[in-house]
Amino acid sequence: QTHLPDITIKVYSNATLQARIQSFAGAHPGRQLSREVAGPIALAPFYLEDYLGKAIKGVKRLIFIETDTVLLGDVSDLQNLDLQGHALAAAKSCSKRWSDLMNFDELKNMGFFELSPNSCALSRAVIVLDVQRWRRQDVTGKIEEWIARSKTNAVELWKDGSSLVPWLLATGENYAELSEQWACTGLGHDGMTIEESQQIRRSGFDKKSLRRLGLHTDKFGYLAPHLTTCSGSAKLLRFDGSVRPWLRDRFLNAAPVCALPTSLYGAPWVPPVSTRIKVFCEWAAFLNCSALWWSFMTEDMSCALKDFEAEWQEDEDMWSSRKKDHDWSLDMENMKAMDDVDANVRREMALLDEQDRAMGVRGLSKSEREEQRKLELKKRQEEAKEQKRKEKMIKERELELEKEEQRRIDQERIARMQKLKDGAFGAGVPASAPAGDTGMVVVVP
Repeated sequence: QTHLPDITIKVYSNATLQARIQSFAGAHPGRQLSREVAGPIALAPFYLEDYLGKAIKGVKRLIFIETDTVLLGDVSDLQNLDLQGHALAAAKSCSKRWSDLMNFDELKNMGFFELSPNSCALSRAVIVLDVQRWRRQDVTGKIEEWIARSKTNAVELWKDGSSLVPWLLATGENYAELSEQWACTGLGHDGMTIEESQQIRRSGFDKKSLRRLGLHTDKFGYLAPHLTTCSGSAKLLRFDGSVRPWLRDRFLNAAPVCALPTSLYGAPWVPPVSTRIKVFCEWAAFLNCSALWWSFMTEDMSCALKDFEAEWQEDEDMWSSRKKDHDWSLDMENMKAMDDVDANVRREMALLDEQDRAMGVRGLSKSEREEQRKLELKKRQEEAKEQKRKEKMIKERELELEKEEQRRIDQERIARMQKLKDGAFGAGVPASAPAGDTGMVVVVP
C-alpha cells in the first residue's frame, strides 16, 4: 500500500491444500530438490481454483503471470484470446525439448510410445486458464497422476524439477499456443548454450558487433554473457536465471544484454541506450537487461522489496560449509598424525630392542636398559614434535600468503565490477527483489 498505492493486492492461502500438495510433491526418492522446483509453491499455478475458492465464483478465465516478469503487452489480448476449446494457453519455449527433460527410454518401457522427444517445452511465464474446461478435463488430477508415477517408479522419469515436466505430460499438445512475444525468457541467464550461441551467429551478428556488446566466445564456441534478441518485440520479459537484476550485484558475472523493446523507444523514463550496432545491416539498440527491470522500479520501491535477511544467507551457508569441511580435514589430519606417532613409537621400540640384542646389553641391568630406552624415545619424540612445530609454522605462513593473494584478487574483481557498472552497460542494481516462484494472478470476470 505504501509503494504500490494504485494496485489492489489480495493474498490467498490454504494451509490444508498446501499440506496435501506437500504430501505427494517432491523429487524421486533418493534425490534432493529445492522447494523452488519441488514444493507446493512450484505447483501453485495448477491449483489456482483451489487457492482462490469463492473469490472467483462466476469467473471464466484466470491469467497466471510469474513475478520475475515485466509486462509490456496488453493483458486484455489474453482475456479475449480464443482458446479453441482447450483448457489453457501457453507459449512454447523451444530452447528446451522434451528429450532434454525426460527419460524417454523409461517412458517407452512403461508403454508411452506416443510422446514426442522433439516437442518444445512450454513457458510458465504466463498461462491463460479456462476455469470450466480445466476442471472438466481434470488437468490438475493428471498432473498428480504423473507425479505419483514418477515417485513410485524404480527409475526417474524426468531430469528437471517436479512441477514443469508433469504439467507438460498432462497437457501434451492440448493447449492453445500463445505468440512467442509472450515467451521472451532467460533475461537473467549468465551464458548461452551452444545451440543458442550458434543461433546468434546465424542471426546477423558479426564479430565486431559482438565485441561492441561485450560478448566473448570460449574455446568451445559458447557465448557469454547472455544475449537476448526477443526482447525487441516482446510483450512480456521474464528475468529468470542465476543473475537476475536483484541478485546480480552479489556476483561478478557480466550482465546479460538485451535488445531495447521497440515499444519503449523514446520513453523518457527508459535509461539511455549505450550501444547501437548493425544486425543484418540494420541499426539496432541494445542495453543492459537489468536496466529494463529497474526502469519500472523507483529507488524507494526497490529498497522496500529488498530481502535483507537473504542478503548474506547464501554466503553464510557457504562459509559454514567451508568451516565444516575445514574442521573435518583437521580431524583427519590429527587422526593420521596420531596413527603416525603410534607407528613411530612401535618402530622405535623395535629398533631399541634390536640395538640391545646387538650390543649384548654390556652389563647394563634391566632397569638401566629401560631407562636408557625411555631417554632415547623421549629424545626422538621431542625431535618429531619440533619438526611438527616447524611444519605448522610453514603451513600458517602459507595460509597467510593465500589470504593476502585472495584479498588482492577480490579487490581486482571489485574494481573490474565497478568498471563494468560505470561502463557501457553499467546500471546501478540493488541487491535483491522478490523471487520468481509464486507468480501473479489476474482474474478476468
